[in-house]
Amino acid sequence: MNGENKRFYIANQGRTSEEDEIRWLVRSFGQKKHISLSGDPGIGKSTAIRFVADIMGVPVFSRTCTQHEQTFHYEGRPIVRPGEGVTYSDTAFKRACREGGIFLNEETSEMPETIQKWLGMFLTDDRLDFILPDSEGNELTLREFRDKHGWKPEQTIYAETFNPKKSMTGKDNFTLSHKSRVSPFHFEDLDSLLSAYISLNKIGIDFDLPLKERGLLYDEDTGLYIFTEKQGGEWLTTKGDKLNEEQQEKQKTYLFFERSATKDSAQKRDLISSLEHLDPFFKNYLVFLAAVRNIMRGSDNLYDTLAKEAVSIATKHRKGDALVVVYPDQRMVQEGFLDYADARNHYSARSAAQIAAYNTLEKICHGAMGERKINTSGTQRMYLETIARDAGLLPRKVDGTHGI
Repeated sequence: MNGENKRFYIANQGRTSEEDEIRWLVRSFGQKKHISLSGDPGIGKSTAIRFVADIMGVPVFSRTCTQHEQTFHYEGRPIVRPGEGVTYSDTAFKRACREGGIFLNEETSEMPETIQKWLGMFLTDDRLDFILPDSEGNELTLREFRDKHGWKPEQTIYAETFNPKKSMTGKDNFTLSHKSRVSPFHFEDLDSLLSAYISLNKIGIDFDLPLKERGLLYDEDTGLYIFTEKQGGEWLTTKGDKLNEEQQEKQKTYLFFERSATKDSAQKRDLISSLEHLDPFFKNYLVFLAAVRNIMRGSDNLYDTLAKEAVSIATKHRKGDALVVVYPDQRMVQEGFLDYADARNHYSARSAAQIAAYNTLEKICHGAMGERKINTSGTQRMYLETIARDAGLLPRKVDGTHGI
């Protein structure tokens, strides 16, 4: 997240608290696995890949998929120059095969089935038989590129990211064959407290969240990374061995938010109270976004610290119909906090909260299909405004006003 302070990356994903997304990626890249990361926009999929790649000293070659892409987006376009004949342009895919590294293919839910089939051999153990045109258009296998031109296809890792299908938005265009060739990892929504910590940090406000320090130490003898964690002031490996000073200096560190930390009811109350004392807007805004996410998903996100308040609102307003809106992601948290902080320089807290809320409503409704009605009492916009009122962002009718 922050090039000057790598530890600002905060890991919090994973089925167990022992293996977060950073450790999973390190192990996967170490095994030369091809990977597929799914999760909502702005949740850190690409950031996690680049963070680990930087630590491991591996270059990343990235591109973004389109619905209408063809093989020349990977192979290179034929370019005709008078007197010089035909040459083929370079691509991120070819550079990754040539130099070795991570080929990051983003938004792959847009990738046509024809491209998935074309990539098939590259994603198997037979990748050296995969054929590409050279700069002059001659078709060579990756084995020939390796032996004749020094390419590094065996050191190339395929990584893809995509946003999963949600209610009536998103899609999953992957073939079973493609899915069988990549190792999946799903990024869940960030806990509201972690969202608050990251977003408040962006606008220069301190919020005390219990974060652990974790590290990665390269073992030259085995060629593997050792996972470390700071416990009681000491750095230990996951096997319990203590790190010496030289090892502590060599390791690369980051932060980790353990979701189980908020299972302590007393600590959870203190953290929420601390957030409210900073400014009630921050909690109310998070509850609003969590409620919208809950309605869109159609399920209770019980792992979230603010689930109780969000579920209460979502249950009250869920009408059995899906919202067709922009998904409230981490970027929206940061933009909302920034909008509020900026508006507070000019207006009262109440007016600033309404300005931030209306800006967010506009963005969320930007994905709505016209004036599609969610229920019999009003349009999508009115429906979401009601949720914002219940979350405390907008005044209710009993308050005597609806505007600023």
